[in-house]
Amino acid sequence: MKILVVDDAKTHLQYIAAILTNLNHEIMTATSGKIALELFSLSKPDLIILDVNMPDMNGFELAKKIRQIESEWIPIIFLSGIIDDKNIEEGINAGGDDYLFKPSSEIAIAAKIKAMQRIYDMKNKLNILSKTDPLTEISNRLQFDIIIKKMIAEHDSTHYSFVLLFIDLDNFKMINDNFGHQVGDALLKEVAKRLKFCLRIGDFVARMGGDEFSVILKEMESKEMLSLIVKKIQKVISTPYSINKKTFCINTSIGIACYPADGASVSMLLQNADIAMYHAKTMGKNNFQFHSTMQNSQFKQKIQLESDLHFALEKKEFFINYQPMYDLKMRQLVGMEALLRWNHPRHGVLSPDLFIPIAEESGIILPISEWVFEEICKQANQWDLNKISNFKLSFNVSPLQLLKKNIPEIFENYIKANHLSSSLFEAELTETI
Repeated sequence: MKILVVDDAKTHLQYIAAILTNLNHEIMTATSGKIALELFSLSKPDLIILDVNMPDMNGFELAKKIRQIESEWIPIIFLSGIIDDKNIEEGINAGGDDYLFKPSSEIAIAAKIKAMQRIYDMKNKLNILSKTDPLTEISNRLQFDIIIKKMIAEHDSTHYSFVLLFIDLDNFKMINDNFGHQVGDALLKEVAKRLKFCLRIGDFVARMGGDEFSVILKEMESKEMLSLIVKKIQKVISTPYSINKKTFCINTSIGIACYPADGASVSMLLQNADIAMYHAKTMGKNNFQFHSTMQNSQFKQKIQLESDLHFALEKKEFFINYQPMYDLKMRQLVGMEALLRWNHPRHGVLSPDLFIPIAEESGIILPISEWVFEEICKQANQWDLNKISNFKLSFNVSPLQLLKKNIPEIFENYIKANHLSSSLFEAELTETI
């Protein structure tokens, strides 16, 4: 431990310092409260031993000042020739933790310090555990917040910038769902090891939760150099994994935000890196994207559209266009394709390309798709399409619909309710299947 000993009696100060040095502790000494405060500010100790009776500032006053300037609790042991109830109460109220009688024997000092060493070791262990992700054994979200705040504070004096990478594993949920959490956990551990391998001295990596990681990179010489590092990370992580005698491959989508250009606060920087990561996924995954103001605008539009989608059915904003299908040889109508459209109250009629992917991501596609089939059944009934031989009315089916076990029964109920033949309908699978 690093121990600060404060005593105006130099002989006693040297006596205690010698004992503590023999116990392999790092010792700092001060003969007054003023010097002690200066040493404390320059090099924060793990333990402080204070003489109570000093001329310029007594031990109780010094302890109070230390408690005022330091938020982290550092143990304080008072040295005093008089240890009675009044002294003990005053010392504890001043912020002290224990007492040593002055003069103390070498055995008494060693025993007291060993007890403090145990507390110190336990405190360090708990501190490490609180800042470490228990699964991957790399830093956790708490430690990430501490480090990034520290780097922002350092920037104020050094003006060195840094880069934040927000990393998400592509299709990790599929591996977890199909092979179990044991395999998923083993994969996350290996990814964490590989991320650490990719980083330089001074860089930082943390698991943010689930399959998301953050990396803080020291100042980059150029955007090209940064791109090379990100490509290296993606290449290393995409190398196949062997878990339980099975081979797995996983790719990453990475969002990049630079401090301070892409955000002057932790929340803004993280948000912009997250948005950039989202755009990397929309580019086909296994990709990386730098943050841009255009991305922010697109992301906000997506969030707003998703919010509006929740009320579109209730407000009857959807309608269906029917695209005719002709047999050119026979010169006759042989079918129609039902196409969903959204008459947005502010943006007008929107193409499905704009809102269907959002509806599928959020799960809103399920009630919308059921409404579509109900509507086309009603329309087919009104048009009496059963009477046209070999006529087909096609409609799109979302992958999420196919995952519902009761989807055949849902179709059957609407068909029967409208007295139609099931052979009239043709389901088309969207490309995302």
